[in-house]
Amino acid sequence: DEAIKEHRIAISLASDLHHFFHYNFAVTLKTGGFLKDAVNELMEAIRFEPDYWEAYHLLGMIFVGMRKLEDAEKSMERAVEIQSKSGESGLHDDLGNIYLMQGKYHLAVNEYEKAITLDKNNVEAVYNIAMAYEKMGDIDKAIEFYKKFIAISSADYTNEMGRAKERIKELTKNDSR
Repeated sequence: DEAIKEHRIAISLASDLHHFFHYNFAVTLKTGGFLKDAVNELMEAIRFEPDYWEAYHLLGMIFVGMRKLEDAEKSMERAVEIQSKSGESGLHDDLGNIYLMQGKYHLAVNEYEKAITLDKNNVEAVYNIAMAYEKMGDIDKAIEFYKKFIAISSADYTNEMGRAKERIKELTKNDSR
């Protein structure tokens, strides 16, 4: 409570940095599990800085955690729209994940393709596009991307590599029937 009070005082003193303080406060609130309060702070950050893509991105991620996928989609689309000229592949991957969770597989694939175009070694996007293709029933493409994921992954992705190998084995077995 005392930290929150002090943060609010800091926000009121730095009028040219309102968006920054609201964003950082939202990060703190999110970390503490106060998701609704974090959303309110991000909305304030956006009110002060309407093109603050980082705020829209975090807002989208919080909405995912709250299972408000339509709100997450809108926020992430806005972040991508604002940041589109930067070449940031992670935003496309995150938006693809939201589409994937909603069963919008074609839209998910489109975003993952954008992420991979921007960064061909974006292992998360490569793994995620394989899952999307699998959900769409495009087994050949799913296997292609699972194999690519295995080829470009580092030791940080040991569990996912194991799952990708299992999926290839399962998909190959089912496809040969």
